[in-house]
Amino acid sequence: MNALAGQAESDAGALRRYADEVETIKHQQNTLAARRGRLESQLRAAQHQDPVQPVLPDDPARRILERQMTGLRDQIAVLDAQFAALAQQRSAADGAAIMALTSSSSRGGLAAHPAVTSGSARGIGLSDLAGMSELDLATLFHLHPELATQVQQNAGSAHEVAAWWAALSAIQRQNLVLGAPALIGNLEGVTYRARDVANRIVLDRRIAEEKARQKQLIAPPGGFTPTAPDVVVVSGDLIALRNIRDSLESPAGGGPRFLVSLTADSPPLAAVSIGDLDSADNVTYAVPGMGTTTAGMYDWAESAQNISDAQTRADATRSHAVVAWVGYKAPETPPASLDVFGVELAHAGATKLVTALEGFAALRTDAQLNVVAHSYGSTTAAAALSRPGVHVDSLAIVGSAGLPATIDSASDLHADQIFAGQAQDVMSIDPAGGDQWAWVGRLSEEHPVNPIDPSFGAKGFSVAGTNGMSPVTDHAVSTSEGNGYLDPGTESLRNVAFATVGRGSEVTPYEPPHLTPFQEALLSGLARGH
Repeated sequence: MNALAGQAESDAGALRRYADEVETIKHQQNTLAARRGRLESQLRAAQHQDPVQPVLPDDPARRILERQMTGLRDQIAVLDAQFAALAQQRSAADGAAIMALTSSSSRGGLAAHPAVTSGSARGIGLSDLAGMSELDLATLFHLHPELATQVQQNAGSAHEVAAWWAALSAIQRQNLVLGAPALIGNLEGVTYRARDVANRIVLDRRIAEEKARQKQLIAPPGGFTPTAPDVVVVSGDLIALRNIRDSLESPAGGGPRFLVSLTADSPPLAAVSIGDLDSADNVTYAVPGMGTTTAGMYDWAESAQNISDAQTRADATRSHAVVAWVGYKAPETPPASLDVFGVELAHAGATKLVTALEGFAALRTDAQLNVVAHSYGSTTAAAALSRPGVHVDSLAIVGSAGLPATIDSASDLHADQIFAGQAQDVMSIDPAGGDQWAWVGRLSEEHPVNPIDPSFGAKGFSVAGTNGMSPVTDHAVSTSEGNGYLDPGTESLRNVAFATVGRGSEVTPYEPPHLTPFQEALLSGLARGH
C-alpha cells in the first residue's frame, strides 16, 4: 500500500509539473498568436494598398509602402521563430512527462487502454485517437512508434480524412498535432498549417536525436570504434534534416514557408511549400529530377521560390503557392547508378505524387492546380498523371529525361494543358552550352518519349533567351551563371510562370535549334571519314 501511495504521489507530482509547464507555454503561445494576428492584419491592409499596375521605381509612396511591408514580414518571422522555440520546449516537456509516466510501475492516463494492457496497438484508428488527451496520445505513440504508419495506411481516402478532421473540435486538433505529430504531419486530408506545426516538432526531435547518435558513434563510451557505414548514414540523415530546416527560412521580404511532409525514411523525404496551401488561389507542385535528395532541399526550395516569384509577376491578382516536392527517391546521377534509365523509381514516385495531389484536391477544390517537372521528374510526373482519378490544370515540363514508353501522346495525361521547354541537346564537351543530360535519359527504351516533339502534342516553349532574356545553357534548374531552367531572368522561367497561371497562350514558341559549331565540325569529320 505504501508503495502504491508513493507511486501515486510521484505520478501526481509529474503531472503537476507538466501541467504548470504546459500552462506557461500555452499562455506564451496565445500571446504570440494574438500579436501575429494583428501583424498579419496590418500586412494584408498594406498589401491591399500595393498597386497592381507598374509604378516608377523611385516613387516615394511605393518605397514607404515596401519598407512598411518588409518590416511587418520581419516581425512576423521573429514571432514564428519564437513560436517554434516554444514548440520545442513543449516537446521537451512531453518527453519528460512520458518518461515519468511510462515506467514499469506507472502507465499514466492510458492504463485502461487495450493498446497498453495488451502490449499491441493493432486495431487503433483515427476515431479512437480523436477522443484522447494530448498526454495520452504522446504516451501511446511513444510506446508504439509503428502506430503512425499503421493508422496512416488504414485511414481511408484523403476525402474521408478531411471530413474526419473538419468534424474535430479545436482542442481535439491541438491534442493530435502536439500528441501525435508523426501521424498528423503526413496525413493527407489534414490542413497544411496543422501539418506544418506537427512536422516542425518531428524535425526538431529528429535533429536532436541524430546529433546525439552521431556524437555517440564518433566518441562512444568505452572507446568502441564504430563502422564507417554507421557514421555515414547518421551524418547523411543529419545533413538532410538540417537542409530541410534551412529551407524553411524565407528570404528577406518573402512570404511564409510550410513543412507539409516529412517522412521517417533514411534519408527523409520532405515537401516545403512556398506560400500557404490552405488559402492560395494557384498551387504548383515542383517535381525534381535525378540526383535530388533532401540533402539539397534548400536549393530545390529556392527554385520553387523562383517559380512563385515569377508567377506573382505574371499574375499579381491572385495568391500563389509552390511546393518544393522531394517526395520520392530520385535516381542518382550516372555513373553512380544507372537507375535513371529505368522506370521503377518513376512509378514508385508516381504513387507518392498521386497521393499528394489527391490530398490537395480533397481539401481545395477551389484552387488551380499545376505540376512543374524537371528531368527525370517529368518521367515521374507523367507516370502519375497517366493514372485514373488524378487531374491537374497544367503540366509544364523542362529538360525532360523522357516520358514512359506507354505514353503515346499528350492526350494520355490528365492535364488540361501541357507545355514543354528544352534547351539544345549537346555533349558535355560542347563549348556552346546546352542540355547535356536530357537526351541521354531519352536513350532509354523504357522512357524514350520526347515531349518537345511536335507529334507528342504538347505546346513547346522557347528557353533560348529571346527578347533579351537569359538562355538556358545547362541541364540544371539553377547555375552560378544564372542559366538554368528555373533561374531568374531566363526565358524558361517566365514561360513556366505563364504556363502555370493561365497565360499559356503568351509563352514564346519553341523553335528547333541550329547545330552548334562543335556539332557541325563533328558531323563534317564523320562525313570525311566515310
